[in-house]
Amino acid sequence: MKNRMGFVSNSSTCSFQVYGVFFDDAQELLLKLAENGIVEDLKGLLLNVAKEYDLIEPCKRDGIDLEQTDFAGILEQVIEEIGVSELLYALDEKNGNLIPGLSLLSYDDYYGSVYIGRDFSLGEDETPRQFKAKVKEALARAFGGEYDEEQVKFHEGTYSC
Repeated sequence: MKNRMGFVSNSSTCSFQVYGVFFDDAQELLLKLAENGIVEDLKGLLLNVAKEYDLIEPCKRDGIDLEQTDFAGILEQVIEEIGVSELLYALDEKNGNLIPGLSLLSYDDYYGSVYIGRDFSLGEDETPRQFKAKVKEALARAFGGEYDEEQVKFHEGTYSC
């Protein structure tokens, strides 16, 4: 009989499947969304997240006034403090869906990558073709056609849960 010595952990993984596009840099994606104006007052939403996570005063003590900083500066500070996944979750939660009809999914705080799309759950009387068309239309509205349509596909993976 073998005895296991030391720390033993039960790890769980969850899987996901999303139809949409993959961005390897969430910070760049949010800057692009701000530039395109798809989300009304994205800077205000970001400041609300900073306030909710009590980041305003600590940043002031470090000589950074987030309320007087440009969008890119606020974004950098918030990501540094709470991480990409938490930021995307908070923004999506505050705005319903940050991009109407789509979700932002990030399972990777280290690299800051993000998927934008929908999980594959069809609506009532929705065909797979209609499902795909709706995702592509929402992406076109969000990015003004500035995305690689060949990248719109099913993405799947696992993450620790």
